[in-house]
Amino acid sequence: MWRTQFNATRLLSCPLFVTSLVLLASHPSSAQNQRWREIQGHPLTKFDWNCALPSTYPQSELAPIVKDALKRERPTEDTPDRAFPFDLNHDGKPEYFVPLVCGAVGNCDWGVFALSPTRFLGKVNGQYVFVH
Repeated sequence: MWRTQFNATRLLSCPLFVTSLVLLASHPSSAQNQRWREIQGHPLTKFDWNCALPSTYPQSELAPIVKDALKRERPTEDTPDRAFPFDLNHDGKPEYFVPLVCGAVGNCDWGVFALSPTRFLGKVNGQYVFVH
């Protein structure tokens, strides 16, 4: 019976192995690199609570679903009165980032909502939100 012992130092000293490892790690066909190249061509938008305006908040359509989303947050006396519209999926219709609960230093829990049909898409947290 033959016993072989794995020797990492000996393997790493082999130029063919090291070259193969470097080429494999830098291969541009990974999905992350391809997606990154697609995203690089789109502008980056940054916003915070100050960018969300009452005039862009479609209250009649969103008020019931925003109220429902607030039930999952900390109890608060304030109801959201502003939104930041941004077309996330490039379908020509904006999705709305609504600050649900904000702290004293600017961090907010932002609810993301869509119209037609009206639905809650999810929640993000931060003082600044960056979207493509």
